[in-house]
Amino acid sequence: MKFFPNPCNFLLLALLFSFNLSFAQNNEQLLKKGIHEYNDGNYKIAIEYLEKVLAAEPENLEAKLYVSKSYLAAEDDQSKKALSYLKSLMNSDIATADEDYYLDLADAYFKQKSFDDAVKTLDNIKGENNNSLDISYLRSKIENAKSYYSTTSKGIVVKNLGAEVNSDASDYSAVMFKDQRSILFTSRRENDNYPQAKDGYNYEMIYKASMDNDDQWSSPVIIDAENNKKRHDATVQLINGKNKIVYFRDGDLYISNYNNGEWDEGEKIKAVSTAASDPHCFISKTGNTIVFSTNYYSDNESLDLYLTKKDKKGKWTEPVALSHLNSEFDEDSPFIGDDGSLYFSSKGHKSMGGFDVFKAQYNKAKDIWEAPVNLGLPINSISDDIYFNIHEKFAYLSSSREGGFGGLDIYSVYFFDQVKLEGRVIDESGKALANAHIKMMSNGNVFESITDDLGNYTVFAPFGEDLKTSIFKNEKEIHKETLSLKLSLRNSTKNTYDFVVNSEVSAMDKDGNAKTLDYFAINKKDNNNLRNSEEFRNLLNSGFDPNAMGDFNPEKELVNKSFFKAVEISFLEDEVKIEGKYQRQLIDVVNLMNNHPKLKMEIVGHAERGKSSRYNLIISEKRVDTVVKFLKAQGISKDRIIVLEGAQNSTNDKKVTINLK
Repeated sequence: MKFFPNPCNFLLLALLFSFNLSFAQNNEQLLKKGIHEYNDGNYKIAIEYLEKVLAAEPENLEAKLYVSKSYLAAEDDQSKKALSYLKSLMNSDIATADEDYYLDLADAYFKQKSFDDAVKTLDNIKGENNNSLDISYLRSKIENAKSYYSTTSKGIVVKNLGAEVNSDASDYSAVMFKDQRSILFTSRRENDNYPQAKDGYNYEMIYKASMDNDDQWSSPVIIDAENNKKRHDATVQLINGKNKIVYFRDGDLYISNYNNGEWDEGEKIKAVSTAASDPHCFISKTGNTIVFSTNYYSDNESLDLYLTKKDKKGKWTEPVALSHLNSEFDEDSPFIGDDGSLYFSSKGHKSMGGFDVFKAQYNKAKDIWEAPVNLGLPINSISDDIYFNIHEKFAYLSSSREGGFGGLDIYSVYFFDQVKLEGRVIDESGKALANAHIKMMSNGNVFESITDDLGNYTVFAPFGEDLKTSIFKNEKEIHKETLSLKLSLRNSTKNTYDFVVNSEVSAMDKDGNAKTLDYFAINKKDNNNLRNSEEFRNLLNSGFDPNAMGDFNPEKELVNKSFFKAVEISFLEDEVKIEGKYQRQLIDVVNLMNNHPKLKMEIVGHAERGKSSRYNLIISEKRVDTVVKFLKAQGISKDRIIVLEGAQNSTNDKKVTINLK
């Protein structure tokens, strides 16, 4: 019997072959497009193409390699995905052939905080390698990061502004209005009314967001409303936090005025305009000094910091490089603080991520900028941390750190982690409870106070955390509730709360959650209601022996008098003015006194060697009087201050000593 092939089978085979060929060709095209977009730096688009390839061909090694590179280079932290793909390529031919493979793998481990694995991976790179500088740079970052992450950082709170402001694209460079309740910022979020740039994100646009009366952020609105624009506009600075904005537009810096409800088109700042990219600057309050970043003068196209000033004729001087602050890597986003400190971000110096925030002080006597100091955790991370600007005890920061919504996110930074809460402990009839022991617990920490004869208490406690509070009398628990302090930076202070013992009024809501207390605080550097616990702890560690406390007994004195050593306030020769660093030390003493209501202090002035007895007596009294006035101005009552009369002889002259009793 002869077999005759079915023509339909031939047709089916031909169709299947044609489909498979077309499918393979399509995947090959997607792969080429993905690699092309990666090489052009358009990582978002590259990821879209390459993930389509992998959806069809999960074991396509070339797609895995380039999608891992794209995830590593993306604006937001996607190193977890990159690491997964890179580990799957281990020992494959394509990994062996790619010179960057082990460097990429080490970088992915590093960004996942697997520092030891990152070092081991770098150690596997053998022989001649064109990436020796990149390897050395990554080793340096790993070493710096291990150092910062090995220590516990406290005293500063960094908080994401949330989904009301941040999007799944990059949101950054927030600048605050004078009321500190409104910001302008830059965003590359999706917007159907405006075109996309070639990297797949919308062009940079300027948005405004404000807080309502309940401290909730409003939905951001575009203030840069030119239709169908194809350019980048980004926030740089609000002059005096009011009606002048410095902004970046496609390589240059401009300044615009706010008139009749609108921002005008603006004028180019010619003093800092170069033929290259000038992304950021800061103009001093006087308007006579500008610090700016540019790559115009750089040999390797990295960004450096430059400074220009107006001369006596009102003309801008030739820009001068801040050579003590510039490195071989990028320096950007300069900001001059209220105290004259220069903040900026750098990929060099002792950076542990991409950009880290640094602080530098100008030494007027030597006419140089001193070595910049890395602000460390939690302000910096192993991701990019940039566009830092600070006012008093509050700042904004942009970061691509883990846990954000996508790309760069805007974070608020509080240079304190505890707030002063005060009030009374009373019964239902309003009668004060003296010698009641208040004990608040949060995240393993305990915050305590004992009421005075009028039932008054003072305690420093963290904000934004549940405080499980118990009140004891005669070692018996007589009250229990849970509180949470909701912090708001406002122009008025509200920080009081009365505990009503045996009251049926519960501090828990109907769902059993903590009762939230609105806490208003004025954002001032000298506001001693706002405390950095790390700085306070340093004061305590230098002043007493914690081991001397023994077991805590709420019925006894809260503080053992022998714990504390003398606090010394030194003066310049023939001067009675308290220098800034000693004012800060006195503020710490005030905080200590507030936290321990039964403490008193003895104050004595010391003689100056080589001076007459009468002179010593007069200047010592004046210095003591200056210190006493300062302490009283901070709320320390006069009955807690004991002044010892007469200048005391001392080998250490020109000082006032405070002994806590």
